[in-house]
Amino acid sequence: MSPRVVPVYTHIDKLLKDSVHISFTSDIWSADACPMSLLSLTAHFIDSNFERHNIVLHCQDFTGSHSVEALVNAFSDMFQSWGIQRENNHAILTDNAKNMQKAMRDTYFPGLPCTLSSLLCMRGYCPSKVFGISKPQGDALLLRPYM
Repeated sequence: MSPRVVPVYTHIDKLLKDSVHISFTSDIWSADACPMSLLSLTAHFIDSNFERHNIVLHCQDFTGSHSVEALVNAFSDMFQSWGIQRENNHAILTDNAKNMQKAMRDTYFPGLPCTLSSLLCMRGYCPSKVFGISKPQGDALLLRPYM
């Protein structure tokens, strides 16, 4: 770890350890212009001074299969690297992909599917129409400007 990063890491680590409940968001991002996928983990919590924090804890290259097993391993590693215990995890908001939902169940972390995506689809407004998202292969969603 770079010496310039250590104070930032130490500060974030202290904030996380002082928090009783932490919620998370996570997603896998892909793009046509780049052959890689990125898996992210963002923490959301309110500290003892009632200040809201949104901190990107992890963003990693996620090449290969987006299988449940690969996701379980990645999430376990991400939480372990920050020392986050299940008791402190309030919820993890992910997309509605079945592999993400099963990975949350298999890691015993409380996963929540994205309600907005579900509501839009129930009303006939699939995200692909609203946000210009296409699904050319597998489970990878590609975000494009909607024109």
